[in-house]
Amino acid sequence: MPYLKSGGYVTLAGPATEENGVLTMSAPDLIGVQVSHFAIEGKADQRVRLRFLSADTTRDGKKTTEERAPALPFALPKGYRHIRLIYFVRSSQADHNMAIAASKTMPGMNEFTKRMHADPSVCEKRGAVSCVWVPLGIAVRAE
Repeated sequence: MPYLKSGGYVTLAGPATEENGVLTMSAPDLIGVQVSHFAIEGKADQRVRLRFLSADTTRDGKKTTEERAPALPFALPKGYRHIRLIYFVRSSQADHNMAIAASKTMPGMNEFTKRMHADPSVCEKRGAVSCVWVPLGIAVRAE
């Protein structure tokens, strides 16, 4: 997650320069970044839970370890058994929109995913599946 002077999440890089084979880009609004790690765990009642593992913040070239989980810039669905990251790739693997969907059943998740690929606006509707958009500029990836 980027930290910007503007308080947003999307930074625009300035023009790239090349010197001695090294490509340098600047992002004047960027003041730091945070990388957070979470584990997704199954609970006894078959629901899933997100557990904070670690977070490192780098600002002004100084890296610090966070003791607590950071506030996420989006609400996570709660009380569901299945969670899926849904990517909408536009031009490249680095250029995408992303949603997090949660469902009580796998057939429900699969049907929702098909509907969402046909019409991304269904993410805004609530029902048997919960769905939230990850803000532009934020990356979520499963490892």
